[in-house]
Amino acid sequence: MTRSLYISFIIFFCLNECYSQNLTGRWEGMMEDGEKIQVNIKMKKNELCGYTWDYALRDPGSYCKAVFQGWYDADQKMWILMGTSFMENSGGHILMMIRLWQEKGMPKNTLTGTVESKSCSLSLFNMGSGRDRVMLKKTAYTLPVDMPDCFPKIKKPKTPFLRKEATIKPLPKNINPGITKKSIRTPVTVKTPVVKSKTITKPLQLPQRRDTAKIMKPDTLKRISTIISKTANGRNGDAALLEKMKTRKQKEFSHITVNQRNINLSVYDNGVVDNDTVSIFYNGKLIAGRKGLSVKPLVIDLQLDENAVLHEIVMYAENLGVIAPNTALIVVTAGSKRYELHSSASLTENAVLTFEYKPK
Repeated sequence: MTRSLYISFIIFFCLNECYSQNLTGRWEGMMEDGEKIQVNIKMKKNELCGYTWDYALRDPGSYCKAVFQGWYDADQKMWILMGTSFMENSGGHILMMIRLWQEKGMPKNTLTGTVESKSCSLSLFNMGSGRDRVMLKKTAYTLPVDMPDCFPKIKKPKTPFLRKEATIKPLPKNINPGITKKSIRTPVTVKTPVVKSKTITKPLQLPQRRDTAKIMKPDTLKRISTIISKTANGRNGDAALLEKMKTRKQKEFSHITVNQRNINLSVYDNGVVDNDTVSIFYNGKLIAGRKGLSVKPLVIDLQLDENAVLHEIVMYAENLGVIAPNTALIVVTAGSKRYELHSSASLTENAVLTFEYKPK
């Protein structure tokens, strides 16, 4: 096998690992609370778009159709579908987020996932507090005829119409352009008075001027800006933020026993992304300051303190976003164990996650 064929094989294998199948088509399934869902997906490389249609079997009049945009999250090895707008809404439904992945041992045209913030029973002020499991099966490889083009084509700019340049006739050779008989005048001779000056034998030497300002190199400016930023946002800023955090009530939302000291936290904005911003503390130390949450995770690799048994992660709300309260989805990975937790913080109450370390 030649080197080029070997490289081509490796690239093909990696692509198949990331995107094991073409998701374009219609997918259908049932959610845990008795709602049927249909997901119409159009796939282009690692991006998705389309629309969902879900309705309650007990009340078919309660339904909605929503447009979504999606992408592949390589870190979590799953597809993320985020609702952007409604096509139809019978009333009360809110936009939802779907996570999809393919579990080992399942048929090729089957996807497992979770659905959040989908039900009309969820209040706009308590979004994402529940998550339903869903299993989708591919029922068609074609898309509905009336499905809008969610990957718009880029219009080529029109070539501007160029007019022909006007032909310019050359002037006769005996005519000098720009000069006419009327403009030709007899030059007037002006006598310039002669001024006698003293002869200077030596050149006049002026004292050299020294600039007191020094030009700083880019590296010097960079070091100065780093020092300023550390002074403004360093220990003094951390201490002030820590004092603010302590003034709020501490509310534990989960207590987990782990046997690993190396913990990984992936923090998302739960439900609809609404500009939630948090600061995260570990045992009274700031580990992430004023970080905005989104559908892409804020990843924190944490090594638990060997001298402590209980370890506290405090979620401090810097704001409430567009929709109160400040909510987050925290995916905890400790060795082979994985936890999905939901936190809710306000301007008077912190959300606390406690780890209890017990070695094997």
